[in-house]
Amino acid sequence: MSLRFKKSIKILPGIKLNISKNGLNSVTIGKPGASINISKKGKQATIGIPGTGLSYSKKISSRVDIPSKSPSVPSSAELNSKHSTSPTKIIMISLVIIFSFLIGAVFF
Repeated sequence: MSLRFKKSIKILPGIKLNISKNGLNSVTIGKPGASINISKKGKQATIGIPGTGLSYSKKISSRVDIPSKSPSVPSSAELNSKHSTSPTKIIMISLVIIFSFLIGAVFF
């Protein structure tokens, strides 16, 4: 059996410090319905419908590409495949973000 301790402290509107028995665990920024949590393990975005228990969370990549020491000229195929994001994915992400902020504005 283990002892657990978890406490959230609101320091400003929309900003909470999350504390555990090991100290400061993470910081949460946002309102119910749309928030970003930043911790040692990384960043996580959460959207949901407040009061229903329904939410969707996704880890946000914080990886930074480090250039190699010997620069090489990439081919056009490498450039296109490396940074291609489908328009459908961009539209869906935009709609989810807009929807979450509308839900937050309606309920709060």
